[in-house]
Amino acid sequence: MTRRCQRLEGEWPSAAPRHHVRRFRITILSAALVGLLGAGALAAEAGAAEIHACYEKRTGSLRVVAHAGSCGAGQASVSWNIAGRSGARGATGAKGPQGLEGEFGANGVTGATGPVGASPAGAVGAEGAAGHGGSTGSVGVVGSTGQRGATGPTGATGATGVTGLGSEGASGPTGETGPGGPSGPAGPTGKTFPKSLPVGNSEVGVWGAFAGEEPELAPLYLTGGNVSFVVPIPEVINEESHAIYLNAAETAEEDSMRPAAKKEHCTGTLNEPTAESGYMCVYTGLEEKSENAEFHGIIRANGQDGVQRTGAEVSFEVLEPPRAPEVSRLNVRGTWAVTG
Repeated sequence: MTRRCQRLEGEWPSAAPRHHVRRFRITILSAALVGLLGAGALAAEAGAAEIHACYEKRTGSLRVVAHAGSCGAGQASVSWNIAGRSGARGATGAKGPQGLEGEFGANGVTGATGPVGASPAGAVGAEGAAGHGGSTGSVGVVGSTGQRGATGPTGATGATGVTGLGSEGASGPTGETGPGGPSGPAGPTGKTFPKSLPVGNSEVGVWGAFAGEEPELAPLYLTGGNVSFVVPIPEVINEESHAIYLNAAETAEEDSMRPAAKKEHCTGTLNEPTAESGYMCVYTGLEEKSENAEFHGIIRANGQDGVQRTGAEVSFEVLEPPRAPEVSRLNVRGTWAVTG
């Protein structure tokens, strides 16, 4: 097998005498020839196309290695191909002469005929004698005419046929309108819808807020559930402390276990929400939200804290990736109460 050596990496010692250089080349050649089989086996096991070795600059020894980068300090990396380049393709040989036609083979032996089957047909029986023809009988006497039979009963009467219908006559003229009846008594006066919620009266309802993955929105945005009052409250609630939000844990706790600032004015439950006069209380039942979604506040239409006469928004702050560690998820539901 032909092998092609590549140049040594590194430099030859410039001050070395000529006979030292000759001995160096002989040493490399001898080491390459001696280690050729072992290096070929090593390269074959590794499935590589080259053989790698390390040349020791000080001693002139050559050591076969598995990888080109395995040489240490003071050593030069040497590599050469395992197989030489492929030779040119040879010319196509001439077509040989056609072989002689073979002889026909002999015919096979004809097999013996099988025996005839048993059970022959039986003999035909003799024909019987013809019978004698009988004599023709005499003509009988004509009988006398019989008596007339009695008359049968009369049949039942058939059904009466359908009577013909005449064409429908024209409609008569419309009669005159009769006099009107007396007027009925006036009904009771209906209740007047209040323009504002009376002081001490309450309104209740349900609310909900949802937010999912919103990649088109800004990293920080607000979402919430809107609350609308059927009857407007007497005046706007400007104070933040009068619009109270209870999360699911606070809603589920007994009234006495809630934070002091909340239990004093919001004593209701999820199913029976209540609020002190001049307050709005928001109770939470379902609360599913990720770490990057949190309650922001109860706000008016202008974005400020508080409650308008016609309603408010239960607002949540949501952080979207990349600032948030996970995809935002918010799903909260509950009830509310407001008292005039």
